[in-house]
Amino acid sequence: LPPFECDAGEVERFRREARTLAKLESEHSARILDVGTNSDGAFFFCRQFLEGVSLRAHLLAQGALRFEDAVLLLLQACEAVQECHVHHIVLRDLQPAHLFLTPRSDGATQVKIIDFGIAKLLRDRGTKDEGGESSSTVMFGMSASIPSGGIGTSATVITPGKLSLPV
Repeated sequence: LPPFECDAGEVERFRREARTLAKLESEHSARILDVGTNSDGAFFFCRQFLEGVSLRAHLLAQGALRFEDAVLLLLQACEAVQECHVHHIVLRDLQPAHLFLTPRSDGATQVKIIDFGIAKLLRDRGTKDEGGESSSTVMFGMSASIPSGGIGTSATVITPGKLSLPV
């Protein structure tokens, strides 16, 4: 995140959110391994390297999942979402492209959330943008606004249902 492309508030929100994501321990969330600042002042984070393919790519190439596989992967994604909620992170745009299918050591497939895109830390609810709306993070280069009434964890609870539609 180059400092000349963002104001100090955006950089600080990104740092705080990256540190929060680094606390996630679920085997179904891609791990953040390092967070820091380069010598040129650019903020960075380093994420776990994974072998595999996104759920979206898999669905496009292979078609719908078997019901049993879809349920298992959906439950795994929900486990990661639950841990996000424990850390006050609401995922507002969880979709097949943000889920990655990767093999376990025993050869079974597991899912990991790899893109937290439009995420919101609930403790940042009071942060307002110039238009008077609470604004989400610049996390991973994405930004969006939400109504001033705010959101809660229920915004994510509905989302996993969208993931099961391609089955």
